[in-house]
Amino acid sequence: MELKQLQFFKTASDCGSLTKAAALLYTSQPNVSKTISSLEKELGTPLFRRSAKGLSLTPYGRQVYQYAEVILKNASFISNINRDHNQEVLYLSSYPGHVISMVLADLYRTFPDMRLQYRQGTVEEIVFHVARGISELGVLHVAHKQLSLFRHILSQNGVEFISLGVKPACVYVGPYNPFHDRSSIKLEELSQLRFITGLTDYFSMEHRLERIDLGAIQADQMVSIAQSNSDYLLTELLLHTEAADLGISLHHPHYHSYDPIRDIPIEGGGIPLNIGYIVQRKHVLTDLAEAFVRHLAEITNL
Repeated sequence: MELKQLQFFKTASDCGSLTKAAALLYTSQPNVSKTISSLEKELGTPLFRRSAKGLSLTPYGRQVYQYAEVILKNASFISNINRDHNQEVLYLSSYPGHVISMVLADLYRTFPDMRLQYRQGTVEEIVFHVARGISELGVLHVAHKQLSLFRHILSQNGVEFISLGVKPACVYVGPYNPFHDRSSIKLEELSQLRFITGLTDYFSMEHRLERIDLGAIQADQMVSIAQSNSDYLLTELLLHTEAADLGISLHHPHYHSYDPIRDIPIEGGGIPLNIGYIVQRKHVLTDLAEAFVRHLAEITNL
């Protein structure tokens, strides 16, 4: 099986016609037909139904198309690696969070020639990305009580956690939330809010709430209106609805002077959370990653 066969197959499927595919591929219609036929012969199953109206995928062809699309996309990434070789790239994974997005925007303004590959996910996904070298570093926060267990799990994956500080949990709200102008929120008032929650894994905030006694409220009393790992959805819901987000308190006058999304402290201190980043053991950060960590440490330690 060759990439050329998959490219001809995908293009013919997208066009629904061998003639149109040949025009896009700058070759002849018989060459496209011959190449796809050789792929079908190799696979032992037809990929297309051919009729006077054109081409349509067989059920087997639809499955092959999905895999072919991924293979061709990854082949394109590999071809572009050399193009990015002389540019510094920051490979980063984190929780969804608009503060991290603003830090990255500031970093770009400082390093306008930088390239960024930014992924968001659960703690487990972030650890996977860093352990496999997909991301150079991962930013996350973990409950103080779970830190020893977390470090043990990381050591088994060849990854270590660098703590930047301990911060309390807080509630993020936007201008349409009735608590937006409050200086603090009581534990028992959390049941009045409608939360956006992340995709659940063992170390997620929602998982911790099920096991940490909050005294005045149980986790099942907190209403969740959406569960997502989309930073865009999180920000839009906070900005334009009464929705709230449970997160970590990060104060920085540069951001909070114009950001309509406020972090409201939970009376009683909330849950102590360690914020930091994970890297492969003994890894030396690139200059760009070091600059990002310095900026993150600055807003963490205020």
